[in-house]
Amino acid sequence: MMLSISSNETASGRSSLAFFRNNLFGHAAYDSNVEANASRYNSTASSVASHAKNYIANSYSNPEKYTYHGTYFGDKG
Repeated sequence: MMLSISSNETASGRSSLAFFRNNLFGHAAYDSNVEANASRYNSTASSVASHAKNYIANSYSNPEKYTYHGTYFGDKG
C-alpha cells in the first residue's frame, strides 16, 4: 500500500518533493504554495518511517481514530 501511495504522490519518484525534500507521500503538501508547505525529510527512509508511524500505525490502523475503517482501504463497505 505504501509503495502504491508513494508512486502516485511522486509521479513514480519524479516529483520535486521527492527529489528535493525526500517527501515520498506528499505530507503537508497543500494550499497555494505546495513547495513551501510540504514536509522535508533527511532521507527517503525517514519519509517512509514517518508515514508508517504517523499515518498508518497512529491513524489508519488505529481503531480509536476517525480514519480507521477496518481491514479494507477507504470508507466503503
